[in-house]
Amino acid sequence: MHMNGKPPRDTVALLTSGGLDSCILLGHLLKLGRTVQPVYILTGVAWQVEELTAVGGYLVVEVEARDDAVA
Repeated sequence: MHMNGKPPRDTVALLTSGGLDSCILLGHLLKLGRTVQPVYILTGVAWQVEELTAVGGYLVVEVEARDDAVA
């Protein structure tokens, strides 16, 4: 957040499920140079652990790819 309390214009919140569509959109936004704040809603569904694992794994891959591109 900026000092005026408003988020920077290049920051976007993304409702993330760990599915293919949200991962593709996340990667696309990052390639556009946007700062992405992933949002995951805990609902208690049976597959929630698998979704969170998928989201976490994908975020690790994206961070490593960005680090490699900068190095």
